[in-house]
Amino acid sequence: MKIIINKFLVLENIQKSNENIEAAYKLYKSRPKYHHVSAKKKLLFSEHTRFVQNNPYRKWFIIKFNNNPVGTIYFTFENNIGFFILDKYLKYTKKIVNGIFAKVKPLPKKLSINQDKFTINISSNNKRYQKIINDIGGKIIQKTFIFKKK
Repeated sequence: MKIIINKFLVLENIQKSNENIEAAYKLYKSRPKYHHVSAKKKLLFSEHTRFVQNNPYRKWFIIKFNNNPVGTIYFTFENNIGFFILDKYLKYTKKIVNGIFAKVKPLPKKLSINQDKFTINISSNNKRYQKIINDIGGKIIQKTFIFKKK
């Protein structure tokens, strides 16, 4: 699946191309620490490739600006969104989100499994993303905590 947002912004399926798998890995490695929610920083390319090929997400795209990889976005079967875009391209977030929401719809609600709307997890340290998501209509519905092993 390919989604054309405008003549500059295109979303391409990550799994359909080795080039996109490699580009997604390079983007992952370039992510600042404040973007991390659950990923481990020391992921090897072989681990990344195996993860992508196991196709854990409902939809998974690489975001390209003028055919250059600038971010990724995925949708889980629980209607969660994972989103990353290089800081230089943050200004396109609203266009990307609105464009993709026109093509990808949430799955129906399943009690105790998922909402009938999309949700997104953002690092509590990532104030820029929080502001952008809020500005384009996202609402805080919960706070998530993690317990460290003792």
